[in-house]
Order: sequence, then C-alpha cells, then structure tokens
Amino acid sequence: MPMTETCLDLETLSALVDGALTTTAEREARAHVACCPACGLRLNEMRQLSEDFHVLPPTPLGFDLGARIETRLPSRPAPRRRLWGGWSSLVALAGAAAALVLGLRLGMSLVSDDVGREATSPVVLAMSVFDAVPPGNLCPRPEACLLARVSR
Repeated sequence: MPMTETCLDLETLSALVDGALTTTAEREARAHVACCPACGLRLNEMRQLSEDFHVLPPTPLGFDLGARIETRLPSRPAPRRRLWGGWSSLVALAGAAAALVLGLRLGMSLVSDDVGREATSPVVLAMSVFDAVPPGNLCPRPEACLLARVSR
C-alpha cells in the first residue's frame, strides 16, 4: 500500500508499540493507524517483531567484558604534580602581589589628606564631602577653589 506524507514514521510507530508516547500523541497515532491501512500494516509487523524478540531466550555473555578491555588498555603513569606550575603560577603570584599593593595604596589614600601623610581624624576627612567644593569636584570658578586669580 502506498504511504502518504501524513503517514507516521518508523520511530513513532515503534514508540507506539513500546508504549513510549505521551497520551495525546498516542491518541493521535492510534486515530491515524485506524484510518491508514499502510500504517496499520507496518504497526502489526512491528508488534509481531517485538513479540518475536521477547520470545528469544537471554544469552549470557559468559565473561566480564569490562575486565578484558581494561587489560588491553595501555597503562599510563600518573601525571606528576609540581609544587610550582612554572611561569603560569609565577605570573599569577605577581598579579596577586600587585593587586594587594594597589589595594593597600588606594585604601591608604582614603584616610589621608595628601599622599603619604595621614589625616588627624578619618571623621574630619569624611566631612570634607560637605565642603563648598567636595573632593573630586570641578571648580565652578577659580576663586572657589582657592586658586590664584586668572588675569585676562
């Protein structure tokens, strides 16, 4: 019998025989098989084949296949782990040291008035954000920042 484009594929028919379809898909497949003689014939052939396979007695292998394969595999020595990973660990160590020094320097600049000179009190320094021109702000005019008067 000729098959049409709407016929079920072999995977769907096999899943129908095995009971592996969802409820909706199984309902749709059974409705199609009831209307399509070609799919009905293929489904009956697959059911018969499945029954024939279940009738066959199980055949034990008689030996441990995993053990035989493991004996044929070449043994590899365990990789040696070095204490230092060469240049890559040296570069990582230098990067960590640079990050630590930079972090400490930036942290010290938060609690000092000028570079290298500690503030008398971090609270006084923190209050400088409430000045007329807070730290880091641009001067609206030169005299606001206590700069010398610019001559024109």
